[in-house]
Amino acid sequence: MYFTLRGHSMRARIVVGVSVFLFATPAIAQSVTEKESGLYLHGSVGALWPTDVEFDTSTSLSGTTLSATGEFSFDPGFAISVGPGYRFNEYIAAEAEVGYGRFTYDSIDGNLTLTNAAGSSLTVSGEADVEGDVSVVSGLVSAVVTPLGLGMVTPFVGAGVGIAHFNDEIDSISSGGTTLQVNSDESRTDVMAQGIGGLDVTVSEAVSLGGQYRLVWVNSGEDGTDDLLAHTFLLNAKFRF
Repeated sequence: MYFTLRGHSMRARIVVGVSVFLFATPAIAQSVTEKESGLYLHGSVGALWPTDVEFDTSTSLSGTTLSATGEFSFDPGFAISVGPGYRFNEYIAAEAEVGYGRFTYDSIDGNLTLTNAAGSSLTVSGEADVEGDVSVVSGLVSAVVTPLGLGMVTPFVGAGVGIAHFNDEIDSISSGGTTLQVNSDESRTDVMAQGIGGLDVTVSEAVSLGGQYRLVWVNSGEDGTDDLLAHTFLLNAKFRF
């Protein structure tokens, strides 16, 4: 008798547990959907890798005359951004952001002749070291799609357009023990675009953490110089209201 009653008791507990789970699941799912829709704040920080920029040009940079064919190489830099976002449903969101990035010159490789404002000149055939840096302030709007919907781990893709304001400084170029002071300082604003791909991991109803990759293009090419293309690898956070 004892075992029979105990068996009925265990079966009753299982039935009650399954019933609670089945009735509670839709409510939980609805709660997550409501939390995931609406306004949120997003931010990211990470590494920036510009690709080489090829050129074939004769131009003047802040008083330095340059006649050259070759390419500029850059060292990795950093990028940071922050802005608001709005999720329309579990598949579509829109984001705006303000960003800042900075990277430094590494070298110039090619055939070039430079003459600075003081009349000093440098002729290079091959590779020369470059001292200088590029900083950029950007503003972007992006569409973000979560093709699998929302979950504990949510992959996303997106694309955005905006503008980038550059400050491009070249201090000096050195080759064969000779250093030419260039002291070039150029500023300009260009159109930019980006492609986005990444993952978000839900930490709580209000917070997600993740990582993303961006391919960034800037319409900076002119006077025989190619556009800028850069890879960014970022850690990101989202805070929902």
